[in-house]
Amino acid sequence: MEKTLFLILLLISFCSGTAQVKKEYYEDGLLKSEGNYVKEAKDGVWKYYSKYGPLNEIGNYKKGKRIGEWKFYPAMGGEIGGMEVSGYYEKDLKVGEWKTYLKDKNTGEYNYLFSSTEYAKGKENGKLKLYGPTKQVMMSVDIIDGKKTGKGHRYTKSGQLENTFTLMDGKEHGEAISYHKNGQKHQTILYENGLYKTVISCFNNKGEALDKGTLLNGNGTIHSYDEDGKLKNTVTYENGKRKKI
Repeated sequence: MEKTLFLILLLISFCSGTAQVKKEYYEDGLLKSEGNYVKEAKDGVWKYYSKYGPLNEIGNYKKGKRIGEWKFYPAMGGEIGGMEVSGYYEKDLKVGEWKTYLKDKNTGEYNYLFSSTEYAKGKENGKLKLYGPTKQVMMSVDIIDGKKTGKGHRYTKSGQLENTFTLMDGKEHGEAISYHKNGQKHQTILYENGLYKTVISCFNNKGEALDKGTLLNGNGTIHSYDEDGKLKNTVTYENGKRKKI
């Protein structure tokens, strides 16, 4: 029994000797970070705090590299820690799906899913999704090597497809199609490098053609209609941009 106790104490002494707790502070004395060092490298759980006090980051290191689940608490709407961003690291690189939650002001819990982003080898690769109040997907965009490039979709609160679009380096490029509530195509517009290019077609909810406007090569008009096919407004464009009145 005495021999076993001695070995336990020896092990604790050994671990204490290799893992050193380190704390860093801001100039005003508030805690900035805290965690362990093993052989001059961060190891185990580390916590980082904002200069105003609240927790800013928490996660694990192994031999100086981030691993496993990490959580970040950036400001949102002027509130420190107004959102929580969480996901996983492998060898210091973000991987898998990272999710952003907004704080419930009544409960203080992060239970409102706002967005999710897929990562591979530290870069955004896959889908970026934005969510509505009941966690339904409101928008989905393809991301390649950190750039919004490829097909995008927007949905109504009921989950119905509202429009589709194509992005190139984060700008609309190619056809964008909007849909009526009954699923019929409404309007098709061609974009080029984020600018309006040409209005291709416009239909009412019965599939009947409407006057689409005159926009061609960045100049002209686009007509907008309600669900009943009544003209709502007409917008004029010059060089791909809305003309100021």
